[in-house]
Amino acid sequence: MTREGAATTLGTRLYVNLAFAEHAEEVAALDVDGVGLLRAEFMVTDALAGVHPRLFARPWRPEDLRRCDGEFAPAHHQGFRARPVVYRSIDFRTNEFSNLEGGERYEPHEDNPMIGYRGCYRYVREPDLFRLELDVLTKVVEETPTSRS
Repeated sequence: MTREGAATTLGTRLYVNLAFAEHAEEVAALDVDGVGLLRAEFMVTDALAGVHPRLFARPWRPEDLRRCDGEFAPAHHQGFRARPVVYRSIDFRTNEFSNLEGGERYEPHEDNPMIGYRGCYRYVREPDLFRLELDVLTKVVEETPTSRS
């Protein structure tokens, strides 16, 4: 097996899911072809230390969540180097974010949050949230040379 990817005997590429920045180095040491799903919502909630993102100053600015890019981006990019990392935008589910400090003020109650106010629907309704995420990702790309191929 080579450091660059899975064994040549495999006909399929092997990608892993990554949800927590503290596991990035450990996972990057495995003989995998990259990250097929970087679950940003867990890394962002860890970086926010249990505080709902809406408690930060409005209008949102990239500076308000600067610790998020410091928390997850360098860890996964440095470890995986040239291997791809597929980033999934933050999937803010109401049941997860209502439990954060201040979350009860911003999150509606839903009987089934898996099919409710989350993902793209939330971004259409709250474009400042999506803009903030894109701004933070732009900064990550600018500061992490290995984030571009």
